[in-house]
Amino acid sequence: MSGPLAALRRTARRVTREQMRQGREWYPNARRDVVTLLAERDFDVDEELVERACYVLAALSPRVTFQQNMLMLGRFLDVVALHSRPPSMDDMRSEVRGLSVSLASAVKTWSTGILPKGPKVRAFALAVASGGKADCEPVLDTWAFRAAGLDPQPSASERRACVHAYRRVAKQCGHDVHTIQAACWIQARGSHV
Repeated sequence: MSGPLAALRRTARRVTREQMRQGREWYPNARRDVVTLLAERDFDVDEELVERACYVLAALSPRVTFQQNMLMLGRFLDVVALHSRPPSMDDMRSEVRGLSVSLASAVKTWSTGILPKGPKVRAFALAVASGGKADCEPVLDTWAFRAAGLDPQPSASERRACVHAYRRVAKQCGHDVHTIQAACWIQARGSHV
């Protein structure tokens, strides 16, 4: 047996109880952190606003750590709170270097409430907004692909096989796909730090 399913099964077997706990809590904690950022800026926090902020978080997420992602979301929300408008590149220049496409997507997302594009970004937006309860694809980024034995930019067929592998392993382990994805991500990243 080879391919993403076999590699992901091997990764899942290496996941510790602590990593599984962290995986189970990752998306609910990320959602809570977004709610906290909104509340700290005196927004009237409702479900629609939380969802919109989670979508912006996802739009800003490519190629940054989660901590950097949260800092950028905080700055984005600071500008919105101060000026009652989404930020411009000038507003974000010190926090965001070379992310003009991500910022443009974030501004569009904030203004329209429409999910950002891109398979990883879309899945991440839905997973965080739902606290990991959304029935959507697993969030597949560099570390999720690595956990499944794939290169960071797999082919379309490898990506489909990876999605299938995460669903199968989640079912076999008795966990939801987001818990397995996050736990395997933590395991794979921890073994390469």
